[in-house]
Amino acid sequence: MVDLLRHNRSKLDALAAALLEHETLDEKDAYAAAGVPRTETPTADLYTTAARSRTDHSTRTSTGTAPAGGSDRNDPTDPVPKM
Repeated sequence: MVDLLRHNRSKLDALAAALLEHETLDEKDAYAAAGVPRTETPTADLYTTAARSRTDHSTRTSTGTAPAGGSDRNDPTDPVPKM
């Protein structure tokens, strides 16, 4: 494990520097900052799509209302309640 971290130290440092500068990175920017090529995989794309869908659903509009088709209430089956 330690050898793996040592071997990839420059990538970790580059990623940490990018996070300090930008505070958040999307997946594409994180891979670019670390200098790691991203390989497209159906599983990764599925998770990315699901995460974006969840973010889009919970994002409020500038008027402070829930997005069209969304709900302003917490879903009791949702493991992460909206604040």
